[in-house]
Parts: sequence; structure tokens; C-alpha cells
Amino acid sequence: MTRKGHSSIYRTPTDHCLHHEQEEARLARRSFPNAGTSQAVTPCKERCENPAVTTFEVRRARPEDARNLAELMAAVAEERDGIATEPPVDVDARTKQFATSSDDTILAVAAGEVVGSLHVGANRFGAGELGMAVARPWRRHGIGSALLAAAIEKARSEGLHKLSLEVFPHNEAAIALYRKFGFVEEGRRVKHFRRASGELWDSIVMGLLL
Repeated sequence: MTRKGHSSIYRTPTDHCLHHEQEEARLARRSFPNAGTSQAVTPCKERCENPAVTTFEVRRARPEDARNLAELMAAVAEERDGIATEPPVDVDARTKQFATSSDDTILAVAAGEVVGSLHVGANRFGAGELGMAVARPWRRHGIGSALLAAAIEKARSEGLHKLSLEVFPHNEAAIALYRKFGFVEEGRRVKHFRRASGELWDSIVMGLLL
């Protein structure tokens, strides 16, 4: 688990080893068995045709990461596709917001750059709401798997009994990732999100009992 001061290191291929995603998830879950420890995991290293790898670190966010987190959200929002937030994003305001909630956020960091984040917001009923963003060039490199594994372990250690999230129906890659970790579809919010274009989008509610 990524407690304060501890992290886990991953090495992921620069090409898309999609046929090994399930193995990456298994290795990611294995890398968080003991609080206060870290270990190197190298999914696909020996199995992919391209041996080139890039290392990324999964760790808890710190207040000084707030600006990078805000910039990541702004970049993902520009796509107008995967998350509810759309541009323009007030990066300064988001920086202040993220600086006060860093304890609830897990990061993927590569070469000092925040390339992925997952926020676990616990409610008063003992459940956690997830919100994840991964920079476009880093998708399908195992970052989502690593972040989810860390979030699940964090939630269990903090006594949460459930994790839940919402995802747009067209985001098939994200839905497949969540299902791989045991999330199940619990319902559909029909025409719930009014987009800047005027379109009304559904969302799928998914949950995982811990």
C-alpha cells in the first residue's frame, strides 16, 4: 500500500502490450501486499517484442503535487470525452482544491511528471467514490491497473466497505479495466450529464464490495 513516504515502482513497455493487461493487473495487485514496503514489478518486460521500458512510480500525492494534478485534469478535460469536467479548467482554483485533498489521491509519476491520478473520496457511509485520470500518451501502459490496485488496498486499510464510480458508456477501455478488478455494473443514469455541446450523456454506475 502506498502509505506516506512509501511508493512502488513499475516498469512498463512503451508499445501497447494489450494481450498482457490481465497479467499486469495481477502483478499490480501483488505489489501492494505489505504496508510500508515497495518492490519493482516489470510486466511484459520479457514477453513483449519491444524491450524498451519506461519506469513510473505509484505513490500518495503531496500538497506540492497540486499544480501538476490540476494541469493533468486540464489536459484530460480538453479531450471532452473521458471525464465529466470540460474546459475551460481554472488551473489556479483546482491547484488550491487539490492541495487540501492530497491525502486522498494516489499518483503515477514518470520522470517527475504526474501522468496519472486516482482520487478516493470517502463518504460518511463508509464507501469511497473514485475519480481517475491518465495522460493520453500513458494509457494502456498499466498505469490504470497500478492506480486501481493501490486504491483498493488503501480503501481496505482505511476500513471502507465499498468503492464506486461512474463511467461514460462509450469508454469501453475504462469499463473493461474496472471489470477486470471486480467492479460490476449497478445502474445507469440516463441523460444525466449535459455537455458543452448540448448533448445529454448517460453514465454507468459501477461498484466493488471490499
